[in-house]
Amino acid sequence: MWQSLFRDLFEGLVQQAESPTERLVLGLHIYTVARELQCSGLREEDEETEEMVPAGWNRNKQVFSFRYKHASGCSLYVKVVKVGERAITVHSLRSDAQGKIWTWKIPAEVISEVESNGATTDYLLSTVLSMYQQEILDKTFPAPKPVPSNPLLIEHHPAQSPVWAQPSMPYGSQFYPPVGASDLYPGMPSLGGGLVGPQHPLFQGAQGRRQPGRLDPLGPFEQVPGQRNPDHFPPPGGFGGGFGSGFGGGFI
Repeated sequence: MWQSLFRDLFEGLVQQAESPTERLVLGLHIYTVARELQCSGLREEDEETEEMVPAGWNRNKQVFSFRYKHASGCSLYVKVVKVGERAITVHSLRSDAQGKIWTWKIPAEVISEVESNGATTDYLLSTVLSMYQQEILDKTFPAPKPVPSNPLLIEHHPAQSPVWAQPSMPYGSQFYPPVGASDLYPGMPSLGGGLVGPQHPLFQGAQGRRQPGRLDPLGPFEQVPGQRNPDHFPPPGGFGGGFGSGFGGGFI
């Protein structure tokens, strides 16, 4: 957790701060590092360094500058300016933000608390750092906006159960299985093909079973009576009645 990291770092380095304001500035800097931004120096023109707290960070008692590396590859510049006894502002600039600067004026009650009691670890964790996160870091590195849904895209519907997994369909006092499974799912349990005659009872209002992307036609099966119209040619080659027996005289 970043809170534990912040506490360990801040309490190990706070002796470098010579005033309550410097403790506050150091707390903001340590928090920025604890939130996975790498310190790379102080001022923009300084040479790059890998020190967590570069030497001379509090040499100027009115202006405190830090430079960081962000995971995106850009640099972040943060400057804390003490403009009066009870006025401190924080400014942030990204190297790729084309001059866009975010500014946070620290509330007077925060400064009063810091000056009267010092920038203690618990006060920073409970109050100051969340304000800094909201007013500076969240605005400097805003979260990506969610991509709006396109109403023209085809919606994804839940997968339908296979034909053979659906319950049998009633017809009068009998039940017959769903039809067309052998057309849609070759090699699966055969429940009839796709040919029926005009006298087949399924034509009494039945329209077939629609599957995603295609229409499964009604098919013949022996459980339901109905004469099919043998409108196909008989098989060539003298197969006799054996070929196609039970299929209304045979067809291809």
